[in-house]
Amino acid sequence: MVCSECGAAIEGDDEACRDLMAEMTSRSPDPRRLVVRRTFVDAYALQHTQSQCAWPQDIASHLLNLCCAIEHDGSLDIYSGMRTWLRRAKDLEFLEPPDDRGSMTIVDAAEPDDLEEYFDVVRKWGRCVWEAWYPHHDTVRRWIEEIRATR
Repeated sequence: MVCSECGAAIEGDDEACRDLMAEMTSRSPDPRRLVVRRTFVDAYALQHTQSQCAWPQDIASHLLNLCCAIEHDGSLDIYSGMRTWLRRAKDLEFLEPPDDRGSMTIVDAAEPDDLEEYFDVVRKWGRCVWEAWYPHHDTVRRWIEEIRATR
């Protein structure tokens, strides 16, 4: 079986993919997992835009987060300006999701038992998803510059 949104080979289709997300989100009380939590959520959402992104702001938020994490080393200054920028951003253009949303999925993130390996896999997954959205990189980078200009 395959998830219709992300393409993950998973027994049980889309529902199993959603269940895996819920299970992984609550999997461990280990607070160290928070280091990559944002990337984990953003990668999943951008591979599941039909069920996770109801508004253009949703897609924008997840893309901004990944861009900030990957290209700006997780700049707290950028992260802190995103919420205000998104609230003020009226009439955001809808960014069409790519047909191919990346070769890695939540199934890859579910495999590692070792915490450091988990961090590495989630970061790779985030980069993989960010790269899949390459047609919109210039737009997201422009938004980042707008956020930086207001800081």
